[in-house]
Amino acid sequence: MIWAVPVVHLARWKERMSSLATVPTTEQVERRILDQIAALNVRSGEIFEPLRIHMKLQQQGLRAAEINGALQSMGDKGWFENASSLKFLKLTDAGYAAI
Repeated sequence: MIWAVPVVHLARWKERMSSLATVPTTEQVERRILDQIAALNVRSGEIFEPLRIHMKLQQQGLRAAEINGALQSMGDKGWFENASSLKFLKLTDAGYAAI
């Protein structure tokens, strides 16, 4: 007996496999985060909500662990600092320069 796999299912499988095989580097995720910050027109010294960016990037296919790792790396580089609460971050001069 020959098993026939519908072309639609095969295309979906190939798409999933190609996305699994491609793991972005921390630098690539950082760039995408910076692009999102720039799209929000955040300037140096201004406060932004990282949750909005996090959700947007997850909708684009990035995993939470990849985003969190990049945010941690960016914080370590001094690109932003905690604002008045943990829900908000403040973009530093160094972070703005990286945009």
